[in-house]
Amino acid sequence: MSVGRNDPCPCGSGKKYKKCCMNKAMEEEAKRARQHRFFEQKYELSQQVHRFLEEALSYAEQRAIKHAFRQAVREMKHSEMLEPLETLWYLFVHRFPNGMRGVEWFWREKGRRLSSELQNMLDRWVRLVPRLVQFVDRGEDGGTAVDRLTGETLFLPFSETMPDVVPWGGMFAFLEPFDGGHYIQGAASIVGPDGVKKAEERMRSLLQETNMPYEELAFSRFLDIVDACHSASSLQERGTEAVEQWTVVYDMPDARNALRQLERHGIVIVDEETDEAVKGSLRGVTYEYHDDLASSPIYLNELAGFVEGQGRTMTLSTFDADAERVLTEALKAMGMRANVVSRSVKTHLVPKGVKLLSYHVELPPGEPSYMALVANSAVMLEQTLHVPHEEWGGRSVHELAMSGEQETVEQWLRAYEHHAFELLRQEGSPVMVDTNSIRSRYGLPLSPFVTPKIKRTTSVQVLQRLDEGGYFAMPAEWKMRFFGADLVRFYQEKTEGKSEATKAKYRLGVTAVGHYLQTTPLSSWDALEARHWQQCLAFHYVMFSPDISINQAKQVLSAVQAFAKWLDGRYQTNHAPVVRQLVAELSEPLLKAVRLLRLYHRSDSAVVMADTASEQMMENKGEHRTGTFRVVNVDQEEAILDWLETGEQLHWRLTPSATSYVEPGMYVKATFNKDGELASVQRVYPPQAAPYLESFVQFDQPLAKV
Repeated sequence: MSVGRNDPCPCGSGKKYKKCCMNKAMEEEAKRARQHRFFEQKYELSQQVHRFLEEALSYAEQRAIKHAFRQAVREMKHSEMLEPLETLWYLFVHRFPNGMRGVEWFWREKGRRLSSELQNMLDRWVRLVPRLVQFVDRGEDGGTAVDRLTGETLFLPFSETMPDVVPWGGMFAFLEPFDGGHYIQGAASIVGPDGVKKAEERMRSLLQETNMPYEELAFSRFLDIVDACHSASSLQERGTEAVEQWTVVYDMPDARNALRQLERHGIVIVDEETDEAVKGSLRGVTYEYHDDLASSPIYLNELAGFVEGQGRTMTLSTFDADAERVLTEALKAMGMRANVVSRSVKTHLVPKGVKLLSYHVELPPGEPSYMALVANSAVMLEQTLHVPHEEWGGRSVHELAMSGEQETVEQWLRAYEHHAFELLRQEGSPVMVDTNSIRSRYGLPLSPFVTPKIKRTTSVQVLQRLDEGGYFAMPAEWKMRFFGADLVRFYQEKTEGKSEATKAKYRLGVTAVGHYLQTTPLSSWDALEARHWQQCLAFHYVMFSPDISINQAKQVLSAVQAFAKWLDGRYQTNHAPVVRQLVAELSEPLLKAVRLLRLYHRSDSAVVMADTASEQMMENKGEHRTGTFRVVNVDQEEAILDWLETGEQLHWRLTPSATSYVEPGMYVKATFNKDGELASVQRVYPPQAAPYLESFVQFDQPLAKV
């Protein structure tokens, strides 16, 4: 549909088209026309250079040059990736016996006979030097790349030689400047961030070893550097390890009916059924994936094995050593007689660090099929964060992040984004996996390649099946960490056959401990010290429980005591006495803090309302003082406070109801007006939170507003 000059602009601004987007549309159309003409000229000029060289060289000389290229390529590790560069090498890299490259020779002999436009293009070609660049951003019109050796930023418009931007991808290529951007000249291999890193290391090493000027090195070692781009570690280069595939055969009265019963109880997913047999998959862990881009949660069932029932025979095939136990116990619990008649094992070699997994994905009705792969990539990302890597001394990505090795974690995440993008692109997905949720967790800069660029919230939950039915939901990270399985076992033992109130109590306690441990680098229960328990209950629990109440706090303290006792019984640790003493010291000050909070912040009020009111008051700096305050002294009418963010002192005019709860050493995150009256309160901490809260405020101080 055409738009008239005086019609309303389609952008919705309310202005006339001629006063709004008409000029922009005309400019874009002109730019497309210039780009089209640019590529026509590139083709025309390259054909002229080709014809010139064919005429200037004998057939034998041409054959010798082709042979030289193929011989050089055969000596490289990744020869098949370099073969498409033959034409580029022939025109722009190879030096003929006269000492000139193809474009230089043509420029000397034919350059003056060209049109002015082609002369300008040929002049650019002669001056081009290959550069190692990496994409660091994606816009509507193209990608932004950075020269890895000089740091220069380049804009590469979308074009026929670059239809898309590959996240963190890069290349060693000739980049021709034109019309405010740079265009790939000839062919180029886009590689992942690990390949870019390898190539940069190779270039810097060669520059140091040879003392060559950059330009001379870039041409003389062109194929060597491109080969280095493809030298990032691949599965074939990791080495192999053995995995065992178990086949277990059961004898039972009716195997087909048994599989149907297992499906009704949620143990098996039936995939195929005929008159002779029933085939299906044994459910393992269930994941629940939430994404703002999906209409409702997506469920992924990790498959622990494959089962088939035919006549009296049921066969289980699995790589999971625990699958036989799970299936046998399920059959027993359902009252089905089954005897194992044979058990065999086959060994397979797989690349190190590779886990053989299959998933059954349940998409909401009408959800695009590519969202299944997005959800699967998110689950795999959570799992891979905790896989030990041989090159890091057996440490995982998570452990590197917790020890502050952010540069290595950043490089790994870039490689994961690149790999996920390639997989999703093959499925036609316009959506990238959300690595920014992981980046936020580890304090890394957000990736510009996560789609969409607007704020997006995703999460992966594990739905751990309980023995008596139902599920225990927890963040996927808990399952990968040392504490996840124990929290579920404890919860199951304490709540089996109990009331909903008892289940709620232990869920609160387990959640408080799990959420705290998720933020720590701890890797075992033996590493947990008294200060960790104190930080968990006095600081972390209060900070992340805006709906805290007297009853809830009592339940959490009781459940955590029970958990410490359970740990001692299971692992012969000594946590129970430590936690018991902590709770005895913490109970009264914590409950006072909760009572004070509830005077100003009802448990049934929306937490967001209090936080929003506080933000609005922070904007009015002259009227209000917002931050974290330590109670220094208290009398009948007022309390003296230290404002942690500024070092100032405030006088808080106490109401009669607040006087009995305010005590020295307590911390209040709140907003006061200029008369010393409390206008809004978000959190109240007991004195035991001091070492953790004050460190947190110092770290977070740039965010404070005065």
